[in-house]
Amino acid sequence: MDGMNEALEISPLLKVFGQSDVVSLIVSFLALRDIALGTFAVNRMLHGISRGHIQELLRKLSPLLAAPFGLQEPELLTKTALDLPDKNIGAEHMLAFASAIASDPLRQITELLLGANRIDNSAMQAFSSAFRHGALPNLVEFDLSFNQIADSGCTAFFEACGGGAGAKLERLMLRNNDIGHVGMAAFAKAAQGGALRKLRKLSFGWNSVGEKGLLALSTAISSGTHGLLESLQGLALEGNRVGDTGVGAFADAITANSAPLPNLSGLYLGGNNVSRPVKDVMRAAAKERNFAVYI
Repeated sequence: MDGMNEALEISPLLKVFGQSDVVSLIVSFLALRDIALGTFAVNRMLHGISRGHIQELLRKLSPLLAAPFGLQEPELLTKTALDLPDKNIGAEHMLAFASAIASDPLRQITELLLGANRIDNSAMQAFSSAFRHGALPNLVEFDLSFNQIADSGCTAFFEACGGGAGAKLERLMLRNNDIGHVGMAAFAKAAQGGALRKLRKLSFGWNSVGEKGLLALSTAISSGTHGLLESLQGLALEGNRVGDTGVGAFADAITANSAPLPNLSGLYLGGNNVSRPVKDVMRAAAKERNFAVYI
């Protein structure tokens, strides 16, 4: 009977303190009633802290409960993917979104899908500021296709990445925006500085990076920077007003002695203005490096 009483006294405290020697010492001085009351008080206190934390979290995220986001409270607390395409999300909504995530309440989010909205430069600048300061640190996939992002918004995003944000990004979709050579140069600079080393798939398709943009990327690739885009497998640059100069420079860069982009398996360059001889040069470079090119 004494052994049973001792077990009854010790077991609640083990859950709280987790060390049998500490618990035994406490039990030797306290009656079972006092122990039980103390354990219940601790449990109630922890429950109150947890409930208060959740309420504060939902208060910060309240803009995401309203239109056009229309998320539900359980989703915000448990989902790892926010799938929000074609929601008519504009600059004013992204400003609210950026403010909501600024204090890093959505650490569990790994996918943010915002394609086919009205996200523009000011929206991207607001998001990038929060991103730079630690918001969404576990983001793996980010889809911004079919929006209204131009160079300044793109530059703000890649400057944030250059500062350490997006370290876990593996898939980045920027197709069908208004990004020019300045935005591409910002990406090249971030990559050359060691950012986005886990990036596996990148789409810049159907923007306007042009010859200058591809030249900037080619220069970064041929720099011999250790680990530059070492995980990149797929690179989409179709429909970007690229011609012979840019594609020729990329072919030269990819066959440099440093063997850059070691995991590249697919390069998409269709829908550009490239002559047949330069296409052949690019195909020869792809064959040498053992990746597929669509041009």
